[in-house]
Amino acid sequence: DPQSSSADQHKPLVGGIARRKTFFDARRQDNPHGVLVLDDGDLFNGSDFFQFTQGEADMKAFELLEYHAIGLGNHDFDARAPAGGEAGLARFVSTATRHA
Repeated sequence: DPQSSSADQHKPLVGGIARRKTFFDARRQDNPHGVLVLDDGDLFNGSDFFQFTQGEADMKAFELLEYHAIGLGNHDFDARAPAGGEAGLARFVSTATRHA
């Protein structure tokens, strides 16, 4: 897994969604012509937090972050995908499409 092999395993992970929101908002203020916010997928990857909320919190967070486009990665189709499995993923895609 190239993502975890390149991460510094000795530094604590801090910030989460709030840090990302602050970063995006600052870039939006710095760039009055707009900022394109994208994600390349594997959003629903089965963390403990994800499992506890069955993906509902993740879906709301990505809506609040105002992404323009999100790709679907292979892990988004895992059994641990959003609440309701494939139906939940379909609901997320439908909701995201309405806000685009």
